[in-house]
Amino acid sequence: MPQTAPGDAAPPDAEEIARTLLTLIREELGDESIEEDDDFYAVGGDSLIAVRVVARAGELGIGIRLLDLLTHPSAGELAESYAADPTRADAPPLPPEPLAADAGGGPGEPGEPVPRPASDLQIGLVYQCEMSDDPSLYNDLIGVRVRGPFDEDRFRAALTALLARHPALRSSFDLAADPEPVQLVHPALPLPLDIDRPAPPGPDADAACHTAAARWRARQLATAFDWETPPLFRCHVAAPTDPADPADPADPADPADTADATVAPRDGGGFRLTVAMHHALMDGWSFATVVTDLVRLYDAALDGADGADLATALPAPPPGGHELFVAAEREAAASAEAAAFWQQHAEGPHLLPDRDRSAAPGDASARLSLPFEDELLAGLRAAAAEAGAPLKSLLLAVHAWALAHWSGTPGGMATGVVLSGRPEQPDTDLTVGLFLNTVPFRLPAHGTWAELARTARDTETAAVPHRRYPLARIEEKLGRPPFDVAFNFTDFRVYRNLEALRAVRVDEWWHADKASHPVSCDYTLDFPGFGTGLLVTHDAAAVPEDRARALLQLVEAGLRSAARAPHGQAPDPAGGPR
Repeated sequence: MPQTAPGDAAPPDAEEIARTLLTLIREELGDESIEEDDDFYAVGGDSLIAVRVVARAGELGIGIRLLDLLTHPSAGELAESYAADPTRADAPPLPPEPLAADAGGGPGEPGEPVPRPASDLQIGLVYQCEMSDDPSLYNDLIGVRVRGPFDEDRFRAALTALLARHPALRSSFDLAADPEPVQLVHPALPLPLDIDRPAPPGPDADAACHTAAARWRARQLATAFDWETPPLFRCHVAAPTDPADPADPADPADPADTADATVAPRDGGGFRLTVAMHHALMDGWSFATVVTDLVRLYDAALDGADGADLATALPAPPPGGHELFVAAEREAAASAEAAAFWQQHAEGPHLLPDRDRSAAPGDASARLSLPFEDELLAGLRAAAAEAGAPLKSLLLAVHAWALAHWSGTPGGMATGVVLSGRPEQPDTDLTVGLFLNTVPFRLPAHGTWAELARTARDTETAAVPHRRYPLARIEEKLGRPPFDVAFNFTDFRVYRNLEALRAVRVDEWWHADKASHPVSCDYTLDFPGFGTGLLVTHDAAAVPEDRARALLQLVEAGLRSAARAPHGQAPDPAGGPR
C-alpha cells in the first residue's frame, strides 16, 4: 500500500488501510467471509493471532499496537483510529542480533554456552520446584502414538533439526551467575533420546510399546530435572524391533536396505513417542509447537528430506524473542502504574487466606473434566458474538461468577488469568519459550451475561499495557499469592498442522502436567486426547473433591445459562459458599 512519509500533508487513506487490514485478518483466520465491521475476536481471533496481525501490519507500514486491535476490533474501526493519529504507535522493537548459539549445530559439536538473562517467571518456577520435594511439579509430558514406520536414522535427523531450530531446547540455568541468574543456551548437545524396542513386529507389538512408554513416563515423572545439566528436554520412543535386523535392534540397518520401509502404509502399528520438558523452558503453546514440529520434521525425513532440506522444511521462527520478552518484563517491573494496577486487583478476600507464598506448593494432581458438546460450544460462540466479546471473555465471566458463588464472596474474588506476553514480531507464534504471565483479575458477579463478558473483555484490554508485570512482584507487595484459583484459555489450533502429514499419522494422545496453584481451570479448544471443554486440577488436601466438583457444576450451570440467554441476568451469587 502507498505510504505517507512523516511531514507529508496527505493523511493516510482509511479505506485503503481498512482493505489491507481486512486482508490480513482474513488470511490469519482463514475466512474470506469476514467483513470490515466484523469483530476480530468474535469471528475467532485470539491474542496469538492478534500479534501476527499487528506484526504483519507493521511490516506494511501500518504501525498499530496490540492494544489498538483490542479497543478497535474490526478492520474498519482500526483503520479509522489509525488514520486519525498514525504517529501514536511506538515503533516496534528491533529484534536483537541472534545469539551465537541460536544457529545450533550437530549433536555433540563443541562450543561454549551463551548466557541470556532468565525471566522473573523462569526464576520463580525454578524456585517453586526447589521448595518442593515433588519431582513431577512443572515436569510436563506429551505422548502420542505415531502410525507409521520407525526409522531410527531419520528420526535422529528430525530431532537434530528440532534442537537446532529451537534454542530453548538446548538450555540449562545458572541461578548463581553474577550479576543475575541466566539461561545458558548451548550450541549443540548429545541427542536427549531414549529408545526401547520391547517386542518384534506383530499383533502384540503395540501393547508392548504402550507398556514401555508408560514405564518411561513414570520414571520421568519421578525424576527431578537438574537445572544445571542440559537439556531440560527429553524424548523417548518405544518401537518394535527392527525387522531388517531382529538379532541386533541397536544396530541400525543401512538406509538403502530399508528404503521400502519408509513408504510403508501409515496405518501400520507404528510406535509410541513421548516428549518431556520443564515448564521453565516454555509455555503450553510452545510445547505443542515442539511436538508438532518434531512429528512434521520426521514426516519430512520419511518423505526424503535430510540435512539442509530438513533445516528449511518448516518456516523459521524469528530470532530474539526471549530477549525482547525479558526487556519488556523489566520495563513493566519498573512501572509504578503497572504496580498500582495489579494492586487494586489483588486486594480483597481469598479462598485460602492462610496460604503462605514461601510455603512449598501442594499436590495439585486431582482432576475433573467437563467436555463441551458441539451444541454448547456453538451456543457459547453465538452468545459471545451477541455480547460483542471474545469467547474467552465470556468463559472468564462465567468462571468469575461461579468462583464468587462457590466461595461466598458476592463482591467477587480474584482469579489468576494467564495472559500472553509474546513479542509483537512476525511469526511470533513459531517461537518456543516461556512468554506468559498469570495475573489477578477481580471481576464482578452481578449483571447480565453479556455485560459480564464485556467487563471481562474491557478488563483484559486495560491490562494489556501491564501484562508483563511479574507475578512475583505482586506477591511481594501483597505478602501472599494474589489468587488461589487460576483461569487459562487455549485454542490448540497448532495441532491442526498435523492434518497435512504424508508418511505418518498420529492418535492416542497422553498428557501429564502439574502446576502449583491450588485450583487450575483450563478451558481448551481442540486439545488432543480431550477435545474442547474444561479441565479442573486441584490440590485435594486444600480443596477436597466435593468442593472442586461443586465449582465445576456451577461453571457448567453458568455456561448453559449464558449460551441460552446471553442477555439474561446471571443468578445472584449471594447466599454463602457452595
